[in-house]
Amino acid sequence: MEFYKVEFAKSVRKDFKKIPLLAAGRILNAIFELAKDPRSYSSRKLKGEKLYRIRIGNYRVIYEIQDERLLVSVIKLGHRKDVYKK
Repeated sequence: MEFYKVEFAKSVRKDFKKIPLLAAGRILNAIFELAKDPRSYSSRKLKGEKLYRIRIGNYRVIYEIQDERLLVSVIKLGHRKDVYKK
């Protein structure tokens, strides 16, 4: 079994600064679990897009899977009320 590499967009790094430390630790653990299985039972595909999301409490992580490169790109991170706004 091969693991996926996890890559963060620059905006996600900024988003982490807005999140409480305890929640940020839980979110990081969940993100690195994606390296083992990016399509786990807790992930959901977003309708009409090639993106997926996972839920960690009130926070959501939006990401893209590139199977040919074994890469998970974390695109967006935020509170559930804000993360889906464009």
